[in-house]
Amino acid sequence: MTGTALYFAYGSNLSVVRLRARIPEARVVSVARMQGYRLAFHKRSLKDGSGKCNAFCTNRPEDQLLGVVYEIPVAAWPGLDVIEGPGYERRSLTVECVSGDTLTVQTYIGIIIEEDLLPMDWYRHHVLLGAREHGFPPDYVAAIEAVPVQSDPEPARAAREFALHPATMDS
Repeated sequence: MTGTALYFAYGSNLSVVRLRARIPEARVVSVARMQGYRLAFHKRSLKDGSGKCNAFCTNRPEDQLLGVVYEIPVAAWPGLDVIEGPGYERRSLTVECVSGDTLTVQTYIGIIIEEDLLPMDWYRHHVLLGAREHGFPPDYVAAIEAVPVQSDPEPARAAREFALHPATMDS
C-alpha cells in the first residue's frame, strides 16, 4: 500500500507526541470540527474497561466535536485499526477545517458505549494536552479538564503513558 490518507483524531491521538509514538510519519494538516457531534468518554475499552473518547452523534447543530486532521501513510491503517481495537468502527466522514474548507477523513466511532465510564488519568491527560497543543477554545479545554478520572490499576502502564509527556502536568 502506498500513498497517504486523512485521519481525524479527537481523543488521545490529538496529542502529536502520542500519535507519532504510534505513527511516526503522521503530519498535522488542520484543526477541524464535526457539527452535530460531541466528545464523550463513554466508549468502553475492551482492554481495561475504562472510558475512551467517542465522537457521539447528537444531530444537534449547536454541538461540535473538535479534532485534528492528520495525514498518515495508507500502510499505517492496519496497525492503527489494531491499536484502536474492537469497539470502534472506522468510518469516512466530512469535517470542516478552521479555514472553512471541508475534507473527507477517516475516523473511529465507538460502537461499544456505556454511560458512567471513567477514563484513566493518563488517557485524559493525552486528550487534554492535545486540545491545548492545538489551541482549542478555553471552554472546550475546561470541559475536558472537568471529566472525572480513575487511577490506572496497572502503575507500569500509567508511568509509560505519562512518560510520553514528561514536562507537563495535568490540571
